[in-house]
Amino acid sequence: RGTRNAERGLDDVYAALRSRFPEASADTQDGLRLAWRDRWLHVRPSNTEPIIRLIAEAPTGAEAQQLVDEGRRSCAAS
Repeated sequence: RGTRNAERGLDDVYAALRSRFPEASADTQDGLRLAWRDRWLHVRPSNTEPIIRLIAEAPTGAEAQQLVDEGRRSCAAS
C-alpha cells in the first residue's frame, strides 16, 4: 500500500515536471529524464533512501544547478 501511494506521488511529480518543461524530450525508462540539445535533468527515486534524486548536466555548473533548482520547485509544488 505504501509503495502504491509513493508511486502515485512520483507520477504527480513527473507530470508536474513534464508540464514545467514541455519543450524537453522525456524518457521514463528509469524515473524521468528530460533532455534538451545541450542539457538534461534526471529525476528518480533512490533505491536506498526515501528521497527523490535530481541530477543535471548542462554547459555550466550554474546552468545545471538552475535545472536542479527548477526541478526541485516543481517537485515541491506537486
